[in-house]
Amino acid sequence: MASKRKEMAYIVMIALLGTLFSCVFVAEKSSAVGWYSASFTKPTSYEEFYPGQSMTIIISGIDGDNDKNDNYIDVVITRWGSSTSLQEWNHQYPSGGNTWTETFVIPSTASLGYYDIDVYDNSTGVRSSWTIGSRTIRLVSPSSFWNIHIEDSIYTHSDTFVPTETMKYTIRGPADTEFKLQVKQQDTLWKDFGTLRTDGGGYLNVTWDNPGIPADAPDAVYTVYIYQAGTDTVLDSEDFVISLYRLEIGLERNYFIIGEKVIVRYRATNYKDGTVVTSGSGVWKAFNNMNVQIASGTVTSALGSFSFDVPTSAQPSSYYRVEMWFNDSHDAGSKRHAFDSDYFEVGNLECDVSTDSISYLPGGVVRVTITTFTGSFSDYIPGVTVNNIVVSSKPSGSSSWTVVPEYGAMGLVTDEFGKAYYIFRLKEDVADKTEFKVEVNVTKLTSVSDSTIFIVNKGASSLTISVRVDKDIYTCGDTVKVTVDSTIPTGMTLTYHYTIIKGDPYSNDYLDLNVSNMNTYSFVIPNDYIGNIYISVRAITNTDGLTATDYVTIDVVYGKMIVNTDKETFKPKDTVTITYKLISNLMNSPKFYYRVYSGSAFILEKDISSTSKSGSFTFKIPDVPMDSYIFYVYANENGRTVWGSEVISQ
Repeated sequence: MASKRKEMAYIVMIALLGTLFSCVFVAEKSSAVGWYSASFTKPTSYEEFYPGQSMTIIISGIDGDNDKNDNYIDVVITRWGSSTSLQEWNHQYPSGGNTWTETFVIPSTASLGYYDIDVYDNSTGVRSSWTIGSRTIRLVSPSSFWNIHIEDSIYTHSDTFVPTETMKYTIRGPADTEFKLQVKQQDTLWKDFGTLRTDGGGYLNVTWDNPGIPADAPDAVYTVYIYQAGTDTVLDSEDFVISLYRLEIGLERNYFIIGEKVIVRYRATNYKDGTVVTSGSGVWKAFNNMNVQIASGTVTSALGSFSFDVPTSAQPSSYYRVEMWFNDSHDAGSKRHAFDSDYFEVGNLECDVSTDSISYLPGGVVRVTITTFTGSFSDYIPGVTVNNIVVSSKPSGSSSWTVVPEYGAMGLVTDEFGKAYYIFRLKEDVADKTEFKVEVNVTKLTSVSDSTIFIVNKGASSLTISVRVDKDIYTCGDTVKVTVDSTIPTGMTLTYHYTIIKGDPYSNDYLDLNVSNMNTYSFVIPNDYIGNIYISVRAITNTDGLTATDYVTIDVVYGKMIVNTDKETFKPKDTVTITYKLISNLMNSPKFYYRVYSGSAFILEKDISSTSKSGSFTFKIPDVPMDSYIFYVYANENGRTVWGSEVISQ
């Protein structure tokens, strides 16, 4: 074939289900035989397809020399980084010499990633070494195009559904595209919705009703599948559970001592109406921290309790597990089966004894608190017998203790919070600087003891403190100002120990520990912390070491939305003005919107164009109004949402 300069530029267009995506590549002149080589920049965004999808490629060219016989082309699809093509069309002749169209199904086995669709000159029967046009596509998972959402059950408010219940699905996919929808339990088909089609927006709502989930559908995990129309290619899927019963088990507490009896209460009810299951059979098992079964049993009633003992060989600070199943029958073919489990901690019995002060005046009242627990101080153990409380004294300068029988006691039992209290009064003639020791011995399966010491100080004075903060609620990043009010005798000064802990006082997640002679203290809440902060202050006198403590717990939120209305009640046709104010250190330009409800009935939702942290909007009461309206205002930024509400009534 004679060498000649041919003016031919190609436009490569890829059509997906009727939607055209185009990219123009401008050809540069070349002295090579045949077609011009093409110089182009790949687009920064790529059309996306998925394996198994049908794709149409349209290649259009402008013939510069009007010779239709030298317009043959090769079209090749190759994955980036691969030397093997996914698809090739060789020595193709465009229709009329200008347009070539091909529709093919992307192999379902094709690897995900980027692919180039390259067009080569093949007018001589031999593929040229340069491209005259190119286009890049990306193969992604079908779930990038398709999604199925299951609306929560009206009975369980979760993805667990009840036989005969209506289910609702929302399908998202390419616009105006056919697909198959089926519900299966493993390989068993329970519902075939047939071939459906998304609407022009790429959505379709599907309802499984009349009568909905079959009454005989067994309890199990089910899956709803979206298939590509006419194939078994899964585009997306979502699991859900069918269950008739709800089983709940509950322990009397979450910690027990070694050898103690564990009582477990349970109930099996119908999800649909909450009634107790009329008949059935239950099995329970208990496991230690090594997953070894330590106890088991059966029940025939749907409401009741069972018990077992913690083994005497149990390891302290270990976790045990209780599991229970409740079925409609013992048969292997049982259709109804519910499950629940719970954990508890095992430990040794421990005891703590304390007095309400470390220093008393002669004739003072001593308040003794005995706490029985295991593990952490909050893991209380009730029903522990206090065998005896022995009080001994030691005069100043003496090295020996003498029991004071009239101050002692025996036979107390700790209450449901693991507490026992005892009060006694010191004699008026007790000598100054006399020390007293309170010793306690307690028993439940095993015996433990503890003691504490206090002193008589004729110069001791009453000391009380009260801790307060400057706000009712705080947001992330706020500064907290702590003030300590105290009653202190003239001439004395106090040292303050400030303890700041995230969460509860037993979490050991300290934010700060500080010592000061000032009764005011400030600290900054971290920007990333939400929850409670425990603030404890201990005040100590500078003379006799008398102490007093107090604490306060504050709430920390990401932000707070304050919503108010200009009316507490309304009449038909009223216009209500709703004002709002966002308090947050971290939300600077949030998007605001509001919703209006009457009870649980949704009325409307509107965006608020302003990003100011305060503003207002109005709502017109209808001619025939509801009994009440609730106004919710939301602020959203960086994936975090803060909201507040206000209600008005007729």
